[in-house]
Amino acid sequence: MRPITVAIFSAVLFAASPALAGENFNIEEGFAHTADVPASAAKDIEKTSDGPCFAESKTTARDALEATRIDLGNQTQALLLKPKLPSEDKAAWGCFCGAYSCPMWIYSSDAAGARRIWSSAGSSVEIVDHKDNGSKRLLVSSGSAGHQEAVLYGWNGGRYKVLRNKAVVLGQGAQVDHRAKKDMAKFLKDAVR
Repeated sequence: MRPITVAIFSAVLFAASPALAGENFNIEEGFAHTADVPASAAKDIEKTSDGPCFAESKTTARDALEATRIDLGNQTQALLLKPKLPSEDKAAWGCFCGAYSCPMWIYSSDAAGARRIWSSAGSSVEIVDHKDNGSKRLLVSSGSAGHQEAVLYGWNGGRYKVLRNKAVVLGQGAQVDHRAKKDMAKFLKDAVR
């Protein structure tokens, strides 16, 4: 039931804003093109995760993650990392994810290694074509059947910072739900300006 709820929420959220033209990555879909997870990034993530969970799952953070190269609109090589799907070999979904969201990370990658420049939890991340200080914005969505949230991040020259966010609660009657959905659609439209 939860995958359907998240998929429907993500579809509704992004259908509400046709101005979003960037790439969208969903926690419940594997990456179309994968890259190697840098050992330094996996070690960094494992420090902030439930270490014993990996032993119980008979895996490591590096094996439980997947990565893909992303274009942030600048010269920096960047990787988006997220937990592998539960159906994949060596996955450890429970070590990372909650009921409706999973953490995601972006690391810049160069000859010196990988450096974390962003992390958040959500059900999807959209790389928005609008830029701040030379790098594209990020729009993260999350929610459940009764709650929706979107957070817009902008580049400040060294890492991504929250620009603004919007949360709405549904299930309080048709008129209130309509207003909440309209408020969220307006937030999404304004987020890409």
